[in-house]
Formats: sequence, C-alpha cells, structure tokens
Amino acid sequence: ISTLAEKLPQIVETKSVSDVKPVISKTKEEDDEYYDDFFESALQAGEESNVDIVAVGNDFFSVEAGRKVGQRAVKNEYVIEKQGFEELFSLYHQFTRTIWGKLYRLNVLQYMDKGKLGKLRYGGDTIFVQEAFLRSKCVVLKNTVGHRYYINPKSVSYELDVDRIISEDRLFERAVEY
Repeated sequence: ISTLAEKLPQIVETKSVSDVKPVISKTKEEDDEYYDDFFESALQAGEESNVDIVAVGNDFFSVEAGRKVGQRAVKNEYVIEKQGFEELFSLYHQFTRTIWGKLYRLNVLQYMDKGKLGKLRYGGDTIFVQEAFLRSKCVVLKNTVGHRYYINPKSVSYELDVDRIISEDRLFERAVEY
C-alpha cells in the first residue's frame, strides 16, 4: 500500500481519510512487514494511554544473509508527554527516522505543516515523522517489536547520486530545526 507520507497532502486537505484510497505499490521499496498483532496492539496501546503516536520496535532482516541482523527496540515502555520531548530526545530519536512501526492519530496528521514535508528522493519519512512528533502531545514507545525491515542493497537507501546528496542536505537542515 502506498505510504502515508504520499497520501498526507490529500488527508490534510480533506481532513478525512475516508476518501483516500490506498494504492498498491509494486516498487523495489517493498521492504516492510508488520507482524500479525501490530495494528491491534498499537491501537489498544493508543487508546489506553490516550497518545497521538504509538511506536514499536523493529527487526532488521538482511536479504543477502537471509537472517535477522539487528533490532531497534526499548527495554521498557515509555509514555512521553510534550514537555518531556526535549529531555528524552536521546531515548526516542531512533524512532524519528522512519515512518514504519508507528500508528498515528488522525488529528496529528491533519494538522501537520505539509509545506515542511517537501518531496525528497530519500529521507522524506524522517521529515514526516519529525513533523508528526512536533504536532503530538504524547507518544508511547512500546517495548515490543511489531515490524520487520528487509535490508536490501538494491534499495534506494543504497543509491548515491545528486538527488541523494540534496536529500541529505535537507535532512540535516530539518534535524537542526527539530
């Protein structure tokens, strides 16, 4: 399904996801897999904690090696309120790099500054997530793993060209703003 970042301008303009139809994507970037209980457990955590974003850990699976090679996760569950974002940045910054492994409350998406998102060949999801965190009042980091990312050397992430350099410059600028 197309990424939420691609659909965000349409969601923001209509203030509704009801008319936004998912698009099946057949690109070389099909490198994500959600575990069976991700959506149910993330929704439950969001409702119980009344948070704007639920983030879970990720397993990293090497396509070349054919095995799990790493994990991004926290040992304890953390509920971070707006006033703690700056103080706890070193704890949650790893979760602001990728759009996957998260569930977002619709009101956060609706009130994001879509002008800040722009179009990048690489790293647009980082800008998306940082903007979502800035619009959030409360975020929960679950101590569970709900997503698998397939590391593939044929991914756009491993291509180096002028557009990638431009993207890296914009990511740096955005990180300083954040």
